[in-house]
Amino acid sequence: MIEELKGFIRYDPELRYTANGVALCKFTVYDTEYGEFNSKERIVIWAELGEACSQQLVEGAKVLVKGKRKTHTWTGQDGQEHSSEEIIAYKVWELDDTEEEMKTAKEIVGEKAPF
Repeated sequence: MIEELKGFIRYDPELRYTANGVALCKFTVYDTEYGEFNSKERIVIWAELGEACSQQLVEGAKVLVKGKRKTHTWTGQDGQEHSSEEIIAYKVWELDDTEEEMKTAKEIVGEKAPF
C-alpha cells in the first residue's frame, strides 16, 4: 500500500552507500500539530533520488513523501522478537509554509525506488 506523509525533517539526511555502490539516504519526518511533535516516521530513499535528497534537504525542511511501508522483524540475541517500520520513498517534494504549498512545491528528482 502506498503511503503519503507530510511533516518536517528532524535531522539532516544521512547518506551511505551499499557495498555495491548504491546510494541509501535516511531521515526522520515528524508530523507536527500546534508546535508539538506527534509522530515520527523513518524514511529510506535509494539510488539517485537518495543522493538528490541528501544534497537538497536539511533539518527543518517541510516535505511530502510518497512511498511504501516496510516492516522488518528479527529475533534478538536475547530471544525476543523485535520489529521496526520505515517508508521506502519513491517521490519527495520540498514544501513551503504557504496555504498553496503544493503549487509551489519543489519535487526532488532522481531515479525511482527499486520496488
